[in-house]
Amino acid sequence: SIVAGGIALRSDNLRNLLAFSTISQVGFILLGFAVAGTYGIVGGILYIITHALAKSGLFFGVGVIEDSTGKVNLGALCCMLKVSPPLGVSMALLAGSLAGFFPLIGFFAKLWVIIGAVEKTAYLGVGAIVAAVFTLLYIARFYHELFFRKAHAKLPEIKRPSYTGVAVVFLMALVSLLLGILFFQPVNYLLASGGI
Repeated sequence: SIVAGGIALRSDNLRNLLAFSTISQVGFILLGFAVAGTYGIVGGILYIITHALAKSGLFFGVGVIEDSTGKVNLGALCCMLKVSPPLGVSMALLAGSLAGFFPLIGFFAKLWVIIGAVEKTAYLGVGAIVAAVFTLLYIARFYHELFFRKAHAKLPEIKRPSYTGVAVVFLMALVSLLLGILFFQPVNYLLASGGI
């Protein structure tokens, strides 16, 4: 998980970044089931859902970007907020779910796997946290290109993304957000009642 995260951090090709990210995230899923216990198992299941939504949405988004710009490198992201704000924001939410940002479903998945790992042994907990940091770092690169890098001057050459493609990515992002909010309610109740 850590090695794949390191390779993803150095990748400039969006498909390669997402591919190595997949290896890293699968490591997190396996860790959850390996440590077992309530936190590990529930975290692993949530991570499968998180990864299915986020990665399918991001890969689909990369396809939309390639169709629109003819490129699949990180630099192609810099135009998306201007050309298609819904696509840019949706991809940001999906990436945030992978990184474990609250209140997206990925936050709870990552948190529960880490808690399960810490409960098992401190070494596993530290390893899980280091892997999570690598995810955060390559998602930070993703966000930098999307939000802070200035767009190239050749915007007229960029085709407007298809509405269907943008809608699919938006739907994945919306489900990731709604699942996080829905999952937070029972967890919040259990925390308040001392059930966790």
